[in-house]
Amino acid sequence: MPRGKTTGKATGKPACQLLFSEALRQQKHPSAEDPPPLPCTNMADDTQAATMDRILQEISAVSRKLEGMDIAMVVLTLETRTMRLDIVGFQSQLSGLDQRVATVETQVAQTGPQETGWKWPPRPIIVCMLRHLQARQLLQTARTQGPLRSGNLEIRISADFSKETAERRKAFLSSAPNPVA
Repeated sequence: MPRGKTTGKATGKPACQLLFSEALRQQKHPSAEDPPPLPCTNMADDTQAATMDRILQEISAVSRKLEGMDIAMVVLTLETRTMRLDIVGFQSQLSGLDQRVATVETQVAQTGPQETGWKWPPRPIIVCMLRHLQARQLLQTARTQGPLRSGNLEIRISADFSKETAERRKAFLSSAPNPVA
């Protein structure tokens, strides 16, 4: 008979207790043929109780972790909502900027097409460089790479010497064994 089951509805006692009480009755009235039964121990009940305690501890640990996760989810939800509100604000600012840019583009278009040609020839820009080495490097780069371009404009770099200086330079360069440009 399994433990914990009752033998009858009238007594309501577990089978182990009934066997033990029967053994006590037989000790009072010993019979020669039956030895007294061993007392019933509840080792299985102790093991079940220990297992149940461990299960309850694990459940409470999981519960604490879930509570921590709940708090984290609430925080994440709040942060997500604030980010969503920030994004909506940025979108409204961008739409306002788009409208302003469209207005400016319309005003620029109304001022008339830009002229592609020049009415006057470009003016020279004179630059005085204090370091002779930097001036030579700039001129050398301008000679090797050709004129610079900025949109439709062509920018040329050249040395501007007086006639006397240009003649002296020319004579010096022609007489030098290794001419430097």
